[in-house]
Amino acid sequence: MKKLIEYIAEAEKGGYALGHFNFSDLATLKGIVSGFEKAQKEISGEIALIVGLSGGERDFIGSRQAVSLVKSYREAGLPVFLNADHTKSLEKAIEAAKDGFDAVLFDAGREPIEKNIERTKEAVAAIREIDQGIVTEGELGFLGEGSRIFSEIPEAADWSPEKMTTPEEAMRFVEETGVDLVAPAVGNIHGLIAEKGGVFENPELDLDRIGRIKEAVVAAMVLHGGSGIKDEELKAAVSRGMVVVHISSELRLAWRKGLEKSFAGDPGEIAPYKLLRPSTEAIADMVFQKLKLLNSVLY
Repeated sequence: MKKLIEYIAEAEKGGYALGHFNFSDLATLKGIVSGFEKAQKEISGEIALIVGLSGGERDFIGSRQAVSLVKSYREAGLPVFLNADHTKSLEKAIEAAKDGFDAVLFDAGREPIEKNIERTKEAVAAIREIDQGIVTEGELGFLGEGSRIFSEIPEAADWSPEKMTTPEEAMRFVEETGVDLVAPAVGNIHGLIAEKGGVFENPELDLDRIGRIKEAVVAAMVLHGGSGIKDEELKAAVSRGMVVVHISSELRLAWRKGLEKSFAGDPGEIAPYKLLRPSTEAIADMVFQKLKLLNSVLY
């Protein structure tokens, strides 16, 4: 089986994107992988799946336990890879690398660029000393925290034009840190912004900026906060150069709605695997649809 960095390079060359989906429990992971397997049968190209765990998700599931779960899929022939998402300390980055994660996102995006570069460069060096094959990623800008439904855009998020990543900043960051992947702030935020009527209205992406950053950097680009973005906008972001797209909040919402459906439909049921089935099925369908979207060029 090819390495993750090879799948990323092929996606970049082919003009499509790999999906990155976070999970917090086995039911979500099962749904994600089921959706990926279905997409594999319909997509003409060879794609890989990236699943991620934030720091909180790692604490809940267990770092080594998650590594074992994901490796079991690869042993069965499925190209599934595990990312240590939004790792904010050098200690946790080293821990993830030693535990066997396939990729590590070191997130110092809230820091001024000079400090961000310094800390990310240190983390990249430490990770590569442990295992040269681990894919390293750095983030520029702050996209807000928490996978939640918000009534308005978080005030601290760098989503306005004057706060977004510039091509010059991205080029400097990649050159000085040596990251394999770079996640810029281009109008994307974490979480979902709910407007009246339950419609999600996340900020629009700066597609022109994505294209200009793509021309300036040698690293592959990652779009965080992919939930709540309109389908055509996501497709346009991929066409401009995004190679990995993160989806989390929409999956969590599907998980919750599925569970609420179970509780309402059968108040007497107490078997977790039965109660969680609607959530797993909804997540599988969503992952399938997102992967079709991100890989539309391959159809």
